[in-house]
Amino acid sequence: MTVSNPKISPQQLFCILILSRLTMDIISPPPSGSGPLETIAAVVISELVRFVLALPVIIYSFQRNNFYRSVYTKSKALGWLSAVFAAALLMAAMLKTLNQSINFAEKNIFAGGAYPVMFAAVIIFSVYEAYMGIEAIARAGVLFLIAAEIITAAVFLADIPYMEITPMWSEGSFGTLFEDILKNLTKGGEYLIFAALLPYVNLKKETSAGNSILSFALVSTVISASMCAVNQLILREMYPLAEYPFAAAASLSDIALFKRLDSIFAAIWELCGAFRCGLILFSAVCVIMTVYRTGREKNPTGESL
Repeated sequence: MTVSNPKISPQQLFCILILSRLTMDIISPPPSGSGPLETIAAVVISELVRFVLALPVIIYSFQRNNFYRSVYTKSKALGWLSAVFAAALLMAAMLKTLNQSINFAEKNIFAGGAYPVMFAAVIIFSVYEAYMGIEAIARAGVLFLIAAEIITAAVFLADIPYMEITPMWSEGSFGTLFEDILKNLTKGGEYLIFAALLPYVNLKKETSAGNSILSFALVSTVISASMCAVNQLILREMYPLAEYPFAAAASLSDIALFKRLDSIFAAIWELCGAFRCGLILFSAVCVIMTVYRTGREKNPTGESL
C-alpha cells in the first residue's frame, strides 16, 4: 500500500461511495417484499437508518478529517475498540460482497462451476487494488461508475417498450417490511468507508467532506429507489420471481448495435463488485493503521499520545 500522503477530492469520494452503494443493489438479490411499495419503502427506510447511525461521523466530518485518530487521542482503549469493531464490520461487508459478486457472475456470466476461479480472481484483484492506494482507487472508481451508468442507462432506454404503468399498491403490502429493512441494512458499509477515508480527502473548505456525504445520502437513496421502481415497471408481475431484477431487465434489451445488453451489463457490474471488495479492504486496513500510527506518534514532551 502506498505510504506517501495521497489525497482525493470530495467529488471522487462521492463517486466511489455511490458506485459502492449501487453495486450491492445490482449484484444482491432484493428482499422478497410482498408488494412494490414495500420494496421501495424498505430501500428508503434502510438508507435513513444508516444515515442516522452514521450521524456522529457525519457531524464530525464538518470540523475535522480523522475520526478514529480523534477517538484514540481521547481514549486509547476506546480508540482501538472502535477501530477494531469498524474493521470487523468492513471485513464482514467485504466477505458479503465477495460472495454476492461470485454468485452474480456464476448465474449471469458463467454457466456454473466457476466459483473457485472467480474467488481467486476477485481476491487477487482486491488485494492489488488495495495495494495501489487511494488515488488509484479513486481514479478507477470514477471510470467504473461512468461505464456502469452508461450501460445501465442503455438497458433502461432499450426497455422502454416493456414499461407499463401499474399500481404500486398491492394487497398484503408491508407484510414483511421489517425483515426487508434488515436485509437491506446488511448491504451497507459506505458510511464506514467514508469514516476510514476521511484523512485522504483534500479539503478545499472545512465542510467539503461533510457536504459530499450529505450529497451521497440523498443521491444514493433517490437512485436506489428510482432504479427499483423502474425495474418493477419493466418486469411487473415477474419482479418478485427475478433473483436479479436488473439483470432480468437487461436480458430484455434490444438495440441496434447490441441485440442484448445483459452480458455486457453483468460483466461491468461484476467488475464493480470486485472493485467494492478492494475498496472495503483498503478502508479496513486504513482504520487499523490510523490508530496504530497515532499510538506511535510522540507529542512535544516526548510521551506517546
